[in-house]
Amino acid sequence: MISYVEDQFLLHHSSYLNENFSEILNIAFKRELWKKLQTYCLDQICPNPSIIFASPNFLSCSEAILSGLLQRDDLIMKEIEIWDILLKWGINQEPSIGEYHEEKMINEIVDKWSDKDFESLKERLKNCIPYIRFSDISPEDFFVRIRPLKKIFPDDVYEEVLWKYVNPKNVIFVNKREKETQQEETLNFNARNNDKESSFPYLINYRNSLQPSRPSPIDSSIINLKHAALISSWVDRLSHPYRLASIPYQFRLLLRSTRDGFTAAEFHKKCDSFDKTVTVLRVKGTKEIFGGYNPLNWNGSGYKSTSESFIFSFEGTTGRNSFDLKNGFKLSRVRNNQIDHAIYSYANCGPQWGGNDLRAWGSFNADCCQCVHLRYEEAIRNNPDLFSAEEFEVFQLVKK
Repeated sequence: MISYVEDQFLLHHSSYLNENFSEILNIAFKRELWKKLQTYCLDQICPNPSIIFASPNFLSCSEAILSGLLQRDDLIMKEIEIWDILLKWGINQEPSIGEYHEEKMINEIVDKWSDKDFESLKERLKNCIPYIRFSDISPEDFFVRIRPLKKIFPDDVYEEVLWKYVNPKNVIFVNKREKETQQEETLNFNARNNDKESSFPYLINYRNSLQPSRPSPIDSSIINLKHAALISSWVDRLSHPYRLASIPYQFRLLLRSTRDGFTAAEFHKKCDSFDKTVTVLRVKGTKEIFGGYNPLNWNGSGYKSTSESFIFSFEGTTGRNSFDLKNGFKLSRVRNNQIDHAIYSYANCGPQWGGNDLRAWGSFNADCCQCVHLRYEEAIRNNPDLFSAEEFEVFQLVKK
């Protein structure tokens, strides 16, 4: 019954959810069984964490919310910044410790702490620290900003992090029996070699292994991971978008026009040899985003046949912002009777789908782009006028 109510609420009241997000977030995490509503809230926060971390209400949010976010692989934020926010939240929950001052070095803050203060913070953060991705924090940041807080770490976690920095390639996780066997073999190995420095790999047994790195944000000034998840689902013909942590493709940047040039010649130079490419452009003035997927390469001259190509549009936005998956896009696949004209390639032209449905030629930033509905199922732009791209990017999809 709860699941059905959640489904109806998410389906028919999305505007209310967005307008009252903070209240809904807090209510959802006070109800253990409201899993779908909790997931919805985390899905909104992960690609744009400032929704909660920049909110004046952040310090009063529950541990359940923070822990839920830390467990997500798709939380798009630098890990050392996540650590700083966790620390700020934890100190705020323990008034006896004092205040967190962002302008001070952490060793200055903890210098006056008692053992009881450290113990209080350790207890407060014990369920959160194991979900920090220390693999994404540099040794320098760890030494300066985290090491002074050694006392708040679970012992096994701290030792494992240290070992990662000291010798990351020689850590093998084993069970107790294997560990004892390996230690005996290591001693025998050293004895046979007159106790010289051993090259035998160390085998460490930890109760809690470090969490893996979070996926890197897509290298784009036009689209974000949420766009990438949706585009990937279209490539695989799924009825729903991939979760951000489960995107099966790496978007490998081949061309960025503000860096490489806006000409057709530069496009062919950098992109012709690659298949499975996604092209995206942002319209100058309107911020509309248009793009297309080509499973073939861009070599040769003339039309190419495929049933797997598609074009799309997103509502005006930038690569840093979220968008509404339900209403913020148009998807258009090549018509069944037009697959022989799905892709058009020519040396003097940029990428073209259907010849006219989405095309670029000449200098893409000089009114040399256009969308005219012809061979694809739907028009992705209602205006057939020429327009300029203020940014133009091409990615190759590489299976992870």
